[in-house]
Amino acid sequence: MNPIKLSDKLLELLEATLRFTYFCGDVTRIEPPHSTSWRTMSEALCAVISAAGNRLEIDGEPPHLLQAGEALLVPPGVRHCASFPAAGPPYFSRWAHFQVTVFNQVDAFRFLTPPRVWHGTTAAEMGRICEELAALQPRPAAGTGNPLALLARRKYLGLKLFTLIAESSRPHENAGRLLDALQRLAPVLDQLDTAAPETPLRLAAMARLACLSPSRFSALFRDALGVPPAAYQRQQRLNRAKSQLVHTDKPVAQIAREAGFPDPFHFSKAFKQADGLSPRAYRAHLRQGMW
Repeated sequence: MNPIKLSDKLLELLEATLRFTYFCGDVTRIEPPHSTSWRTMSEALCAVISAAGNRLEIDGEPPHLLQAGEALLVPPGVRHCASFPAAGPPYFSRWAHFQVTVFNQVDAFRFLTPPRVWHGTTAAEMGRICEELAALQPRPAAGTGNPLALLARRKYLGLKLFTLIAESSRPHENAGRLLDALQRLAPVLDQLDTAAPETPLRLAAMARLACLSPSRFSALFRDALGVPPAAYQRQQRLNRAKSQLVHTDKPVAQIAREAGFPDPFHFSKAFKQADGLSPRAYRAHLRQGMW
């Protein structure tokens, strides 16, 4: 496959907007038999398993069977189930939930076709990074430690993890075309990232930012991001809410308000339409098999 050719301007945009966000991780002792159950997350999962026999299932794919010391990787939005179906001695999973974006909120995995299972020294390094990220997770108390050093180390490790992934992945067949489209849409995506969630941008305003007619803008946006602009804004609000549900103990009403919904009822209705579960059921379901 030919490498992706990028202009200097596009390279500058990618460098300026590349962002790693760490949500959670740990070194978890697991008692088999065990299953995460089927789930779809708004962030990526990397996990390194210490025992042979783990089974990674992805919708529409044959099962992937892992050997001891191998790593699994599940990009955001991929329905999956990780399980150890047989009884046996306890084993450990070193894991991390994270997100890598460009152009503010565009999932960087859209540009890659990564393997599901990783082996050898790459898998071992992934495990070391997941373990160190977990050790850095507690934030220092106000006025103590060196928070800048901690944050810098976390960002360094996160981008190192993504570097390992990107270097071993094939570019997606549409990556070049997608990047060209996103360059044109960059001013719009920047506005969407900073706009208040309760006041979504209107189509005409977004089209003006991209210097396109509304019809041409809508077609370009849908082609690049797979959904119309209004649906994309709603999807991003719900994705942020999903992370809050899983990784914080905030009340659902507060999460609904911060996501720009007028009340918990409208939030729950939109959530069920998108995921088939209520926000509370989604929180319980994801936390049950967390790793």
